[in-house]
Amino acid sequence: MNVNNIALPYPVLSKRDDISPSLGNDCLRTEVSQTESDFCFKIELKQDNEDILRLIQDGDAEYTCEVECSRTFYRNCFKSKEPRFDIRIHRNEICRDINFSCLVVAKHTIKGYDNQGFHPDYAGNRFDMEPGDLLVAFPNFSYNTDIRYDSLHNAGAFMQFRENGDKTEKLTRYDITGDIIDIVLPSDLYQAYVESFPRDNKNFASILHSSLVCNALSYALFRITDYPDTRWASSIRYRLQNEKDLAGFSLTEEGIDPDSIPDLVQTLLGNPYGCLFRSLMEIQQENQENEED
Repeated sequence: MNVNNIALPYPVLSKRDDISPSLGNDCLRTEVSQTESDFCFKIELKQDNEDILRLIQDGDAEYTCEVECSRTFYRNCFKSKEPRFDIRIHRNEICRDINFSCLVVAKHTIKGYDNQGFHPDYAGNRFDMEPGDLLVAFPNFSYNTDIRYDSLHNAGAFMQFRENGDKTEKLTRYDITGDIIDIVLPSDLYQAYVESFPRDNKNFASILHSSLVCNALSYALFRITDYPDTRWASSIRYRLQNEKDLAGFSLTEEGIDPDSIPDLVQTLLGNPYGCLFRSLMEIQQENQENEED
């Protein structure tokens, strides 16, 4: 068995075919939340191999979750008899990317380990397992702790308006090189944005969403692979990997399918054009009521 480029002389239950049936697509589920002081990770694991389940039940094996952050050198190994973990880590202990590796390992020496699901290549073989030897390898996963997971549906979490320092510039630009997508407005437009549009007016917000914000997000998605480590790109990548409503969209090494980007923008922003038309109808109704008065 080869796990993460580590060759093992015995079969391991994973997404490969060393032990059948292999782990399914639903073998690992994760949920992340934040408090003012901690990151909270809820992890649920699923594997139905009877021989390994019996070893866990008998206390000869256990679930483990290894967590590490290379930037802060945080490293911990959590253990459980149950296929679930609730892990809380203080914000000061981790930074940027945090990596998780969920396994089932031998807890005690296991003499003559055999498994009914062994691939035919291993037929008739038994293995003496030592404490810590790997029995199950769930898919590795990671989180970017810079992402505000509780605000991913709010465009303001990764987008902002700012003024162009060049007073002669008359066109709106988009700057996607930093962690935040910047909508860079000419000075006169920025002043109008700051002074004339109340922030708590949902109708104005809907109009900006369906115009400038839509355009900026479209521009960013076309070039997302150019800036993979930015916070805005990490936020979108996380949503694509974890939200059922976005299951029809994918991000590959080549980027996002250009034909799907218009639909993806509208989905990420929560149907901005529908909100636009509702806002215009409300504005029209308000104007009619004012004229009648």
